[in-house]
Amino acid sequence: MIKADTALENAALAARTKAIEKRHVTALAFLFGLFASAVVVTNAVSGNVINVGPFTFVAGTLLYPVTFLLTDVLSEVFGKRAAQRAVWCGFVAQLLAVAFIQALRWFPSIDPEMAAAFEKLFAPVPRIVLGSMTAYLIAQSIDVRLFHAIRDRTHGEHLWLRNNGSTLVSQAVDTAVFVVVAFAGVLDTGTLVAMALGQYTAKAIMAAADTPLCYAAVELTRKYIRGGRP
Repeated sequence: MIKADTALENAALAARTKAIEKRHVTALAFLFGLFASAVVVTNAVSGNVINVGPFTFVAGTLLYPVTFLLTDVLSEVFGKRAAQRAVWCGFVAQLLAVAFIQALRWFPSIDPEMAAAFEKLFAPVPRIVLGSMTAYLIAQSIDVRLFHAIRDRTHGEHLWLRNNGSTLVSQAVDTAVFVVVAFAGVLDTGTLVAMALGQYTAKAIMAAADTPLCYAAVELTRKYIRGGRP
């Protein structure tokens, strides 16, 4: 009887473990997909320059902080390696999106106005593409590494500190690299500094505002993996 009970307990434990592993993979795949989508959409809308209050920046600036939020969630729940893999997945997705969009430009359109609009929006600007991709890869990698460095120093406490600290530093690097690679020699120094400050200020505000979202996303992800258990 004891052996039968033990066998049943082991079977139940194995079933629960398998279910947790399945939800773990599902959650990881979902966050990877969400991250790659955010990266691609950020670049797709960055051809539109907008004004928000006194700041002028490309529209992608409003969405880009979401990618840092997602790498922080991945780092917190799944670890450094998973977050770094997401960064590379986002980079590949970005390359593929650029390649597909440029390939489509060679196909004739039946609507001249639509073709002109498509060309104006997606015609490649090599320095901007290079600046965007270089800044992305450097900044996102710094974000992952700094997040875990702060996590180790604080012994896993103070999620708000590593969420904000890693994002504020990495986005400063992202802004500086992008502006220099994309516009140095094209715009004067004063304009470059003003552009960088405007973009970074907007990113910093959004990074600070997303702290509650980071806590919520981490808790929801962990809860889902546990099967809804507190």
